[in-house]
Amino acid sequence: MRLKVKDVMSKNPIAVLPSDSVQECAFVMQEFNVGVMPVVCAGKFKGMITRKDIISKVIARGLRPKDVKASQIMTQDISFVTPEQRLEDIIAIMVCEKYRKLPVLKDGMFEGVVAVRDVIKYCSDDMTLDLAVSLL
Repeated sequence: MRLKVKDVMSKNPIAVLPSDSVQECAFVMQEFNVGVMPVVCAGKFKGMITRKDIISKVIARGLRPKDVKASQIMTQDISFVTPEQRLEDIIAIMVCEKYRKLPVLKDGMFEGVVAVRDVIKYCSDDMTLDLAVSLL
């Protein structure tokens, strides 16, 4: 049986709103011990915020995190996967684009997140495992 994204993805992960301040985003990221946070509005995926975004786009520029909105620093042009895609296919995306986590979208609606760690749990062949481990 070939596993699909829907079989391994995290469903209903925590997300922030585009209108949330970066300070609120950082608090949520710290609270849930995550380095990447989806930005979602009315169920639609808008982008992702990473710890690196917060450091390079806010802190390093001397901006006040409570005055900057998630929508101002989120990465919008990001690859995504669908629930029906095979794990083998998404590993190639993760490796080529150096993503450890990808949003899962269905008809533009945010369904969840798939992480390289989710994929590794279900890897069955050495090549797939090698590709997944290269992202850790």
